[in-house]
Amino acid sequence: MSSKLTLVKAEDVRLKRLSTGLRELDRLTGGLVGGAAHLFYGLEPALSRLFNTIVGAAAVSERVLVVTARDYHRGRSLSTFDLAEAVSAFGGDPLDCLGRILVANAYSREQLAALGGWLAAQAPEVGLAAVLHLTDLYEPHRYGELQRFLGGLRGLLARGAALALFTGPASSSQLPRPDGPHFLRHFCATIVRVEKAKRGFARLVVEKGPVGTPAVAYARCTGPILADVEGWF
Repeated sequence: MSSKLTLVKAEDVRLKRLSTGLRELDRLTGGLVGGAAHLFYGLEPALSRLFNTIVGAAAVSERVLVVTARDYHRGRSLSTFDLAEAVSAFGGDPLDCLGRILVANAYSREQLAALGGWLAAQAPEVGLAAVLHLTDLYEPHRYGELQRFLGGLRGLLARGAALALFTGPASSSQLPRPDGPHFLRHFCATIVRVEKAKRGFARLVVEKGPVGTPAVAYARCTGPILADVEGWF
């Protein structure tokens, strides 16, 4: 067996990139890179609009896995009506596109742990995996369990899927940072903070990414999604 080492040039590696659905955000982040994790955090409803935008844009051409991690007593986790509007906004047929979205609702830590184990054993072929309400089921002293769930997603990353994580801001800190363990900030290649701007707009602050940070993009709140700003803001 030859022991010769073969070097591969970086430009020869073709990483699949998915659009976030927002041109300016794509410019600042490089889009959603296959095999990498991307973290989005902020307050509702802007964060849910960004979730619908990202999933809706991806579902037009990709198979998508959506995981929700919220106790059903806390209210609705996911709106298929909003997702149908989102895919329509990107030119997709709602019936076809919703058929490409796989949804797994976890209502407890035990269910999420079981889902993580299943994903580790038999990761499905998807272009995007999105986890909504990432930390809702976990208090800080249980963040070790959360990290084990995230470890179960490595099979998806190994297959080239892009991973999008959505969570709220940390309530225990005066500084803007995502809720969850410090591990998240190292695990994710991109971190974007979603804020409400003036009436009808959202501010997207790229805190970590391929270009100099922080960098700021703006988007219009249009129904259940965010849309590009046309002209000067």
